[in-house]
Amino acid sequence: MAAKRRTFSRSLRYALHRLFPRHETSADVALSVALGIWIAVLPTLGVALLLTALAAHLARVPKGPALVASFVATPPTLFFIFYPLAYFQIGLPLLKPPALSFDFMAEVKALTLVNAGDAVTRLWHDARGHVIAFLLGTLIVATISAALGYLVAYASMERKLQRRKAAREARQRARL
Repeated sequence: MAAKRRTFSRSLRYALHRLFPRHETSADVALSVALGIWIAVLPTLGVALLLTALAAHLARVPKGPALVASFVATPPTLFFIFYPLAYFQIGLPLLKPPALSFDFMAEVKALTLVNAGDAVTRLWHDARGHVIAFLLGTLIVATISAALGYLVAYASMERKLQRRKAAREARQRARL
């Protein structure tokens, strides 16, 4: 007996089946996806997967969809879409922080281990409004992205459940 040939569509169906488990409700899977997206878009300094797994475990939602959904935030999407949108389009217009009054390159050139604490203090004092604008913007963008992810995942799960129910009913009619 020859082994089944693995096609792209078969692999895609398998991946989608693993992403949207049968035994979970649509709301649980959608919440898991939203959680994964929300954590991934926030500036988590490289620990998004760990935080996503931990949050999914604590929220008692499936970890698979959350971990896969967290890959929506790759470095290109973070640095070219999410973060610029969060800072320039949302954070700055909302908070309107004062213009920066320091020369970053001069600060870096003058930086030593002795004056590092003073440099960080000056940087925080001068850039605090911009950091807060960025964090507020990313929080808003992460929440909107997570809400959209929730809606898409919920609709996908419901459509999948309806198709499965219709197929089951068709098989039962065929038996009669």
